[in-house]
Amino acid sequence: MPPNQAPTDLTVLSRIINNTKHMHQARNGTKNLKLQHQHPTK
Repeated sequence: MPPNQAPTDLTVLSRIINNTKHMHQARNGTKNLKLQHQHPTK
């Protein structure tokens, strides 16, 4: 098996880090949307 096909600990860690980053971005996005709805700009 080529080494690039076998998932290494590094790739798994990078995937987990990327997933957590996307989760944080989504949470921040929803927070920003809520703030915008609570305080609409006139």
